[in-house]
Amino acid sequence: MFIEHTQYKNASPFPHAIIEDFFNDEDLTACVKSIEDNIDDLRWNQRDYKYQVNKKWLEDPRLMPDQVKKILWQLHSAEFLYFLKELTGISGIIDDPLNIGGGIHSTERGGKLNIHKDFNYNKETSLVRKINVLVFLNKEWPSEWNGNLELWSKDRKNKIVDIPPTFNKMVIFDTDEESWHGCPRLIKCPENRRRLSLATYYYVYKENVPKDQQRLYSEFYEVNK
Repeated sequence: MFIEHTQYKNASPFPHAIIEDFFNDEDLTACVKSIEDNIDDLRWNQRDYKYQVNKKWLEDPRLMPDQVKKILWQLHSAEFLYFLKELTGISGIIDDPLNIGGGIHSTERGGKLNIHKDFNYNKETSLVRKINVLVFLNKEWPSEWNGNLELWSKDRKNKIVDIPPTFNKMVIFDTDEESWHGCPRLIKCPENRRRLSLATYYYVYKENVPKDQQRLYSEFYEVNK
């Protein structure tokens, strides 16, 4: 699916794109199976706090099945970075090969992610986060299970876009001071299912970001490993 830069930038409530069937179906199916077959053995990070409940994530690529790495390598490739530059109009995009805060995301029954804006700054590297990419991995996910990604207005008063987390759907969006999003409705999937996705984040280099504009990773993901 081809999406022009102007279509992306003019999307409401903030720049974003929803792309169906971006990845090879066979490769992404193998990715899902490798996660589900090893769901209890993967070395998840988890921290429940005021707006995140029953959510786990695995950011260390060394601990992921090879089938997952195959998809992530595509998301970190130079070809994909060029695609993001053309789509978003953002120059100097830098991927994060360590997947800090990203990687595999898994949310269990009863989980949620309230409407929020993301951490945006790594003070060790002076990198400012600019783009989120989410790839949903959920086959046969009925609407009554909830789990939709919601994009909200800049004043946080209205939900503008509702995105079902269905298989091989990729969502790309700017992340800044006004990109309010989340999954606030309690997930009602069976106990043996998870809401699964892959997440990668992209940055630009910027020196001397004022402290009052820094939302640090440590504030969002102080984890119990």
